[in-house]
Amino acid sequence: MALPPEQRHPFYEAWRQVYAGAKDACAWKDALEFLNDSPGAINNRGGGSESTLLHQAAYWGIDRGTIGRLKDFGADPTILNKAGKAPLDMARPGKRQEMQSIFVDVFGADDSRLRQLILQEARNGNFYQVMHYLRRSPHLVNTQSPFSGYSVMHQAAYHGVGAGLIAALSNLGASWELMTHEGKTAADILRER
Repeated sequence: MALPPEQRHPFYEAWRQVYAGAKDACAWKDALEFLNDSPGAINNRGGGSESTLLHQAAYWGIDRGTIGRLKDFGADPTILNKAGKAPLDMARPGKRQEMQSIFVDVFGADDSRLRQLILQEARNGNFYQVMHYLRRSPHLVNTQSPFSGYSVMHQAAYHGVGAGLIAALSNLGASWELMTHEGKTAADILRER
Protein backbone atom coordinates (compact mmCIF):
# COMPACT_ATOMS: atom_id res chain seq x y z
CA MET A 1 0.00 0.00 0.00
CA ALA A 2 1.33 3.43 -0.94
CA LEU A 3 2.20 5.73 1.93
CA PRO A 4 1.10 9.38 2.04
CA PRO A 5 3.63 11.92 0.71
CA GLU A 6 4.77 13.06 4.15
CA GLN A 7 5.91 9.51 4.92
CA ARG A 8 7.59 8.65 1.62
CA HIS A 9 9.32 11.87 0.54
CA PRO A 10 12.59 13.06 2.10
CA PHE A 11 12.63 16.29 4.12
CA TYR A 12 8.89 16.61 3.52
CA GLU A 13 7.96 19.23 6.13
CA ALA A 14 10.75 21.63 5.18
CA TRP A 15 10.10 20.95 1.50
CA ARG A 16 6.39 21.71 1.91
CA GLN A 17 7.21 25.22 3.12
CA VAL A 18 9.59 25.78 0.19
CA TYR A 19 6.96 24.42 -2.22
CA ALA A 20 4.35 26.81 -0.81
CA GLY A 21 6.75 29.72 -1.32
CA ALA A 22 7.39 28.74 -4.94
CA LYS A 23 3.70 28.11 -5.59
CA ASP A 24 2.27 31.19 -3.91
CA ALA A 25 5.06 33.76 -4.09
CA CYS A 26 7.35 32.57 -6.89
CA ALA A 27 10.19 32.25 -4.33
CA TRP A 28 12.64 30.35 -6.54
CA LYS A 29 15.81 31.62 -4.87
CA ASP A 30 14.65 30.01 -1.61
CA ALA A 31 13.72 26.80 -3.44
CA LEU A 32 17.14 26.53 -5.08
CA GLU A 33 18.91 27.20 -1.77
CA PHE A 34 16.85 24.46 -0.11
CA LEU A 35 17.68 22.03 -2.92
CA ASN A 36 21.41 22.76 -2.53
CA ASP A 37 21.12 21.29 0.97
CA SER A 38 18.45 18.66 0.21
CA PRO A 39 18.74 17.56 -3.45
CA GLY A 40 16.89 14.31 -2.73
CA ALA A 41 13.72 16.37 -2.25
CA ILE A 42 13.59 17.63 -5.85
CA ASN A 43 10.77 15.31 -6.94
CA ASN A 44 8.74 15.46 -3.74
CA ARG A 45 5.05 15.93 -4.41
CA GLY A 46 2.67 17.90 -2.31
CA GLY A 47 -0.45 19.84 -1.77
CA GLY A 48 -3.79 18.51 -2.87
CA SER A 49 -2.51 18.33 -6.44
CA GLU A 50 0.56 16.13 -5.71
CA SER A 51 2.63 18.49 -7.91
CA THR A 52 6.42 18.89 -7.87
CA LEU A 53 8.50 22.05 -7.90
CA LEU A 54 8.93 21.51 -11.65
CA HIS A 55 5.14 21.62 -12.08
CA GLN A 56 5.14 25.02 -10.36
CA ALA A 57 8.10 26.26 -12.41
CA ALA A 58 6.26 25.40 -15.63
CA TYR A 59 3.09 27.09 -14.38
CA TRP A 60 4.94 30.30 -13.54
CA GLY A 61 6.94 30.26 -16.79
CA ILE A 62 10.26 30.29 -14.95
CA ASP A 63 13.43 31.11 -16.89
CA ARG A 64 15.70 28.60 -18.65
CA GLY A 65 18.47 29.00 -16.03
CA THR A 66 16.21 28.02 -13.14
CA ILE A 67 14.75 25.10 -15.10
CA GLY A 68 18.34 24.03 -15.82
CA ARG A 69 19.19 24.14 -12.12
CA LEU A 70 16.11 22.05 -11.32
CA LYS A 71 17.25 19.54 -13.95
CA ASP A 72 20.73 19.43 -12.41
CA PHE A 73 19.12 18.54 -9.06
CA GLY A 74 17.31 15.68 -10.83
CA ALA A 75 13.87 17.14 -11.58
CA ASP A 76 11.78 14.66 -13.52
CA PRO A 77 9.61 16.21 -16.25
CA THR A 78 7.66 12.97 -16.65
CA ILE A 79 6.11 12.89 -13.15
CA LEU A 80 2.34 13.17 -13.27
CA ASN A 81 0.41 15.01 -10.58
CA LYS A 82 -2.91 13.84 -9.14
CA ALA A 83 -4.78 15.20 -12.18
CA GLY A 84 -2.50 13.21 -14.52
CA LYS A 85 -0.58 16.27 -15.72
CA ALA A 86 3.16 16.39 -16.36
CA PRO A 87 4.99 19.62 -15.46
CA LEU A 88 4.84 20.98 -19.01
CA ASP A 89 1.05 20.47 -19.04
CA MET A 90 0.87 23.05 -16.25
CA ALA A 91 2.26 25.88 -18.40
CA ARG A 92 -0.25 28.70 -18.80
CA PRO A 93 -1.61 29.17 -22.34
CA GLY A 94 0.41 32.31 -23.05
CA LYS A 95 3.65 30.61 -21.93
CA ARG A 96 3.13 27.06 -23.24
CA GLN A 97 5.18 27.37 -26.43
CA GLU A 98 8.05 29.13 -24.67
CA MET A 99 8.07 26.55 -21.86
CA GLN A 100 7.99 23.69 -24.34
CA SER A 101 11.06 25.15 -26.06
CA ILE A 102 12.83 25.56 -22.70
CA PHE A 103 12.01 21.99 -21.63
CA VAL A 104 13.32 20.51 -24.89
CA ASP A 105 16.48 22.66 -24.67
CA VAL A 106 17.09 21.81 -21.02
CA PHE A 107 15.98 18.18 -20.76
CA GLY A 108 16.48 17.06 -24.37
CA ALA A 109 13.98 15.47 -26.69
CA ASP A 110 14.81 11.92 -25.52
CA ASP A 111 14.61 12.51 -21.74
CA SER A 112 11.49 10.41 -21.21
CA ARG A 113 12.84 7.52 -23.28
CA LEU A 114 16.17 7.55 -21.42
CA ARG A 115 14.40 7.50 -18.06
CA GLN A 116 12.41 4.44 -19.12
CA LEU A 117 15.52 2.67 -20.44
CA ILE A 118 17.51 3.35 -17.27
CA LEU A 119 14.72 2.04 -15.04
CA GLN A 120 14.23 -1.03 -17.25
CA GLU A 121 17.93 -1.88 -17.32
CA ALA A 122 18.23 -1.36 -13.55
CA ARG A 123 15.18 -3.57 -12.94
CA ASN A 124 16.84 -6.25 -15.11
CA GLY A 125 20.15 -5.89 -13.23
CA ASN A 126 22.06 -4.62 -16.28
CA PHE A 127 24.09 -1.98 -14.45
CA TYR A 128 26.75 -1.80 -17.13
CA GLN A 129 24.12 -0.30 -19.44
CA VAL A 130 22.66 1.82 -16.62
CA MET A 131 26.07 3.39 -15.99
CA HIS A 132 26.53 3.99 -19.73
CA TYR A 133 23.31 6.03 -19.80
CA LEU A 134 24.02 7.80 -16.50
CA ARG A 135 27.50 8.91 -17.54
CA ARG A 136 25.88 10.66 -20.52
CA SER A 137 22.97 12.04 -18.47
CA PRO A 138 23.89 12.09 -14.76
CA HIS A 139 20.82 14.18 -13.88
CA LEU A 140 18.76 11.00 -14.40
CA VAL A 141 20.40 9.13 -11.51
CA ASN A 142 17.44 9.69 -9.16
CA THR A 143 14.70 8.83 -11.64
CA GLN A 144 11.98 6.83 -9.90
CA SER A 145 9.49 4.38 -11.32
CA PRO A 146 6.01 5.92 -11.42
CA PHE A 147 4.62 2.50 -10.49
CA SER A 148 6.78 1.46 -7.53
CA GLY A 149 8.91 4.49 -6.65
CA TYR A 150 12.07 2.39 -7.14
CA SER A 151 15.14 4.35 -8.24
CA VAL A 152 18.40 2.99 -9.68
CA MET A 153 19.81 2.89 -6.13
CA HIS A 154 16.81 0.83 -4.96
CA GLN A 155 17.39 -1.62 -7.80
CA ALA A 156 21.13 -1.75 -7.05
CA ALA A 157 20.30 -2.67 -3.44
CA TYR A 158 17.76 -5.26 -4.58
CA HIS A 159 20.26 -6.89 -6.93
CA GLY A 160 22.99 -6.83 -4.26
CA VAL A 161 25.58 -5.01 -6.38
CA GLY A 162 29.09 -4.39 -5.11
CA ALA A 163 30.44 -1.41 -3.20
CA GLY A 164 32.18 -0.08 -6.31
CA LEU A 165 28.91 0.39 -8.19
CA ILE A 166 27.24 1.91 -5.13
CA ALA A 167 30.15 4.37 -4.91
CA ALA A 168 29.86 5.18 -8.63
CA LEU A 169 26.12 5.86 -8.28
CA SER A 170 26.74 7.97 -5.17
CA ASN A 171 29.40 9.96 -7.03
CA LEU A 172 26.79 10.72 -9.71
CA GLY A 173 24.49 12.06 -6.98
CA ALA A 174 22.24 9.07 -6.30
CA SER A 175 20.18 9.71 -3.18
CA TRP A 176 19.83 7.26 -0.29
CA GLU A 177 16.85 9.25 1.00
CA LEU A 178 14.45 8.47 -1.86
CA MET A 179 11.59 6.21 -0.83
CA THR A 180 9.49 3.74 -2.75
CA HIS A 181 5.72 4.06 -2.69
CA GLU A 182 5.86 1.70 0.30
CA GLY A 183 8.21 4.05 2.15
CA LYS A 184 11.41 2.01 1.73
CA THR A 185 14.82 3.54 1.15
CA ALA A 186 17.57 1.71 -0.74
CA ALA A 187 19.16 0.93 2.65
CA ASP A 188 15.90 -0.71 3.79
CA ILE A 189 15.91 -2.92 0.69
CA LEU A 190 19.56 -3.79 1.25
CA ARG A 191 18.81 -4.84 4.85
CA GLU A 192 15.91 -7.03 3.65
CA ARG A 193 18.18 -8.93 1.23
